Amino acid sequence: PQRRPQEHGGYGDAASGLSLEALMYMYHTDKSRDDHKYSDLYSMLFDAIRHQVRNVTELGVMAGQSLKVWHDYFSRATIFGLDHFAYYDVDTVRLQLAAFPRARLMHADSQRESSVAQLGLAPSSMDFIVDDASHVLAHQERSLHVMWRYVRPGGYYVIEDVEWDRDGDSRTYPVVHAPGRLKPRTREILEGSDAFFADTAVGHRAFDLWSRRLAAWPPVGRSQAG
Repeated sequence: PQRRPQEHGGYGDAASGLSLEALMYMYHTDKSRDDHKYSDLYSMLFDAIRHQVRNVTELGVMAGQSLKVWHDYFSRATIFGLDHFAYYDVDTVRLQLAAFPRARLMHADSQRESSVAQLGLAPSSMDFIVDDASHVLAHQERSLHVMWRYVRPGGYYVIEDVEWDRDGDSRTYPVVHAPGRLKPRTREILEGSDAFFADTAVGHRAFDLWSRRLAAWPPVGRSQAG
């Protein structure tokens, strides 16, 4: 754990606006302390450098909630949202983001190298890529293989909602407990990087309620998440 700053009610500072937790909550994402609590981890990683970050890509756009958060949090960054928009109309989402001038929507399949290549992104250009798309391990691996080349040295690639073992013990995660089941390229990336697995549910202020909500949520089938 990291000691949570108290001066301004969160991780942010008064001069730069709202804390990340406040933004996550305000824009109705599932990343705040009432949900997955990813805001704590991201604050630890990025608060000290948030105004130095220049390029951020999120895989899985949904209605654009997280893009709004990143736009306001990373005050000098261009925010790219990559999705194939099978469930949300891209023009509708674009309207939702009209007041966020540094947010860009990209229509592509993050699991296909040729699809992403046509976007013209520069290799090693992203400070931060986050996969919040299908939450299926095979898809997460394929996206990692395609998108890894776009992370700059020293940058971050985060996979949210890492899939548990659907074919065995639901309390285990292949990425941690059975790495031999991962694709060779996945292992190569993880073993050659400063990689770690984080359970952000530790210290959740409403764990039982959150767990019940998760149990009622379809475990697979979403192409995007907020």
